[in-house]
Amino acid sequence: MQFRQRIRDNGKQRQAGKQLPRTYDFKIIAKDGTEKWVSLTGSQFQFNGEPVGLISVIDITERMQSEIALRESEEKFRTAFEDAAIAMSMTALDGHLMRVNQTFCSLLGYSREELLNKTFKHVTVPEDIQESSDWINDAIEGKIRNFSFEKRYVKKTEHWFWLSSVQRY
Repeated sequence: MQFRQRIRDNGKQRQAGKQLPRTYDFKIIAKDGTEKWVSLTGSQFQFNGEPVGLISVIDITERMQSEIALRESEEKFRTAFEDAAIAMSMTALDGHLMRVNQTFCSLLGYSREELLNKTFKHVTVPEDIQESSDWINDAIEGKIRNFSFEKRYVKKTEHWFWLSSVQRY
């Protein structure tokens, strides 16, 4: 019922001359009792010197259900990524770290902000950079979709350690 009141209030404000958004998305209950999402678009204009309103209503239930499912899926991924007991990172094709979890940060001794301003080369022992780059290039070229190898990561303290790296593209 909150949507119904909002529409009434907005209609009154619009009649009083206030500029408001033209489109509203909200839920309704259909005659069969199902909930549906609709998008209401209203516009006001003059016809024969009198103010006239034109309203269109479009069923957007599928779109809203998809958006809700996507948000839920993203939240599940975010939680699984962030709360993982293993170090995880997402790297752009140009090598920049796009996303890192707290375990990855802790292992390397960097803050999240510091790591997101680095490339994988900054946290890889120099002797292992070429091998890592070769694997990434093979993935970019479509020769492989995933691979696994051991490489040495460099901590902020400049000490290094071995870690098994699994990559998926």
